[in-house]
Amino acid sequence: FCLARADKNHSSETFIIAYLKSHPEDEEVAENWLQQVESHGGLKTEHYELAFRIGNAQQENTIIQHLLARFYLSEGRTDFPALQTYRQVLSEGSNQAVDIVKHLAELFLRDGRADEWALRIYLRAFRLSGERCRLLRGIAACVHWLHETERTTHLLQQARKLLVSLDEMQLKKLREGFNPPGPEPTEAKISAQLKVSITLWKVVRQIGSSFFNVITSAALELIGRARDAINLIKRSRRAKLILEWTMITVLAIGVITLMVNTISYLIRSKRALYEKEKTIEIAVTDPFTLQVAAYLKPQDAERYVKYLKTKRLDAFWIKRRGKRKVWYQVRVSHFANKASARAYGKSLKAEGIIDDFYVANYERP
Repeated sequence: FCLARADKNHSSETFIIAYLKSHPEDEEVAENWLQQVESHGGLKTEHYELAFRIGNAQQENTIIQHLLARFYLSEGRTDFPALQTYRQVLSEGSNQAVDIVKHLAELFLRDGRADEWALRIYLRAFRLSGERCRLLRGIAACVHWLHETERTTHLLQQARKLLVSLDEMQLKKLREGFNPPGPEPTEAKISAQLKVSITLWKVVRQIGSSFFNVITSAALELIGRARDAINLIKRSRRAKLILEWTMITVLAIGVITLMVNTISYLIRSKRALYEKEKTIEIAVTDPFTLQVAAYLKPQDAERYVKYLKTKRLDAFWIKRRGKRKVWYQVRVSHFANKASARAYGKSLKAEGIIDDFYVANYERP
């Protein structure tokens, strides 16, 4: 009902934000809040973390993803949450993606990006925009910096057709100010996780304090009742007899429970030790792996493998002979089934560590 009010006050807005921090998956409340924010001029800096969490929780909600994309574009953001949202929106292929492509191309030109994704955006924007001279600068830089792989061959062919009338001096001038490809930013995600952890710790501490107060009050009440019961027992022989048998019964139950728990623990420990030894003895026989890149030069493959290993990935490359060319394919890890391989590949892609992947048969070089 708070969102339905036209005259929202500060307390109701605070309540909505607190609710969304705990329930970012609530589509109706999240949509209404983001639309209210849009009508009031956009996101405040203190709401960046909440917007990122809502986007993560509702990646299939096109309304929310488009709202977030518009917020990020209006602020000129190219950090991890923004790039993740742009990718999600552009993968849908909707009509609204046209404006996003144009604005994203402007941001990439501003940042001097010259990587595979930037080239895709520049080429799409070139077909839609009237600012073709500026876009040619980015396209020329991408052609210069990008290595030819299975994924980039078609893109580079399209780009070279647009630059065919330019000589080397003109191309050199066009690509001035652009940077070679580098890893996608991930600092924003790490920062968001840290902030979430701090928020959770504050909530847990507050709940713990309230719980302690309740327990303390209950303990004082029980002490008072126990004092009255002791005075009654002192005056009654029958009460003393009942108390003795009650204590004997409780003690017997406690001993039996302790024995059962001890035996169960020993059985579980022995079983866990057996399973651990059994697991160690099993050799790696996973049949699938992820191919994340392919190069025409082995040194390019080695360079990418080194980069992936800095991310603590089990990366390696193998040599493959095609119909006309020899490819040096970069692969990551090994998996028991294709579903787990795809899930891992999607997580690496979402984090910006890799651009794309497909599941291949596992084998070491």
